[in-house]
Amino acid sequence: MLEKNEAKETRSWARRMLQDPITVLLAKKSHLSKVQLETLVLDYLLDGFSGKRIDYQTKAALRDQKDKTQKRTGVSRGAFNRSLAQARRNVTKSVFTLVLLGYLGLFESPSLMRYQDLAEDIRSYAREYDIVATKDEKPTPTHLRTLKQNQDRILELIEALAQPLALKPD
Repeated sequence: MLEKNEAKETRSWARRMLQDPITVLLAKKSHLSKVQLETLVLDYLLDGFSGKRIDYQTKAALRDQKDKTQKRTGVSRGAFNRSLAQARRNVTKSVFTLVLLGYLGLFESPSLMRYQDLAEDIRSYAREYDIVATKDEKPTPTHLRTLKQNQDRILELIEALAQPLALKPD
């Protein structure tokens, strides 16, 4: 069980992660709903963030839901588990789609290689962002500007690759 301040910090951490502009755009282009993504984030990453095994009742209590007074509350364990099962099914189908494309040799297509390049660009950006976020000293304006430019470039690339014609062979 998480302490009250740990729970508040964890909910804040998950909310920041889910509000990241790249996360938001990728989520819109994915097969996951906002609820499913939040549920997956809490399920997979919460244990690592807290350093201990968190039960599903606690994870469900951390998932955002606004009640009638617009106060943020958790959801039931059953609702959490249903969303988690839906998210896992969607992720599994997406992974098998990628496996199928690889099996058929379609990943060698230049039109699909652009998605691999995007994934590498995002990994590089995430590493840079983590370095800035975990440093004790304040980042320089130049470093922040470079990060913002990289973020904007990635967002544009995601939008371009989300278009159906992006898959058209060259």
